[in-house]
Amino acid sequence: HPRPLPPMVLKRNNPHMLEARPSFTRELCIGTVTGMCATTVAYPLDTVKTRIQMGLGGGSTSMSGVMMHTLRNDGVLSFYRGLNAPLASAGFTSGIAMLARSLWTSKLKAYFGYAPHERGSYAVISASGILTGASIAPVITPSDLIKVRMQAAQEAHSSSAACLLHIMRTEGLRGLSVGFTAGLLQQVSLWSVFFAGYEALMAGMSVDGQRPGRAGQLVAGGVVGVGAWSLCMPWDIVKTKQQVDPKAFPSCVETFRGIVRNGGFLGFFRGFGTVATRAFVSNGCFFMFYEQISRLVAEHMYD
Repeated sequence: HPRPLPPMVLKRNNPHMLEARPSFTRELCIGTVTGMCATTVAYPLDTVKTRIQMGLGGGSTSMSGVMMHTLRNDGVLSFYRGLNAPLASAGFTSGIAMLARSLWTSKLKAYFGYAPHERGSYAVISASGILTGASIAPVITPSDLIKVRMQAAQEAHSSSAACLLHIMRTEGLRGLSVGFTAGLLQQVSLWSVFFAGYEALMAGMSVDGQRPGRAGQLVAGGVVGVGAWSLCMPWDIVKTKQQVDPKAFPSCVETFRGIVRNGGFLGFFRGFGTVATRAFVSNGCFFMFYEQISRLVAEHMYD
């Protein structure tokens, strides 16, 4: 009998990103590198997003206005303030997310009778995303807390580690869970459409079974990123307000009601232009990096 193809060869020869037989260690490593690359590229836009949401743009609510205000008052490096924690977190959580996605997808495909090499339905991919979001929320929430405290720059901290120690000293371990409910809802809604949407777009752009290359991966990832963030942005606003000022915004429900009361439902989409730009850049880069790194690893391991 012929030897079975290794998992990476199955993936490389398979036209669908999610159809390969899972290799959990590989997904963890590739996801880690991918997350760090995408976070570094998009982080300045994330800083602008946080400042718009918290009204820290010197009276401006536009992306360009907040960027100019930040440049004039804090300099270029301020756009990367607090990068250490989210960079480490992005690498770790992206790796864990890709690992969790592989595990949940594998379990769900087996449960619904799909073969390991089959992609599975979009419903299965979406359900896997929901479970992935719930799995990584406990890791992302503390990292986001440190990130937004550093970005808001309401207190001077020399590093992300100093900010973490300050939170633990003044608020205790419980302080690291501020905004968890909103963060959980954000991650679940985000990941529910993330991979399913990407696969649907890539399938729609395929010609004669040939999936798009780097440009198509960038566009598909960017478009699905904007769509996913449109869905989860209300929870991101709630979480950000709670994490920056937990005394003024003590609970998820009260913060949600306050936003509706003061700005209507449009209040949940304050700074959406910046969020959409960041989502397109970050998620487009994420999927492009993921696909390209996966291909390089496959070629070097089995060629």
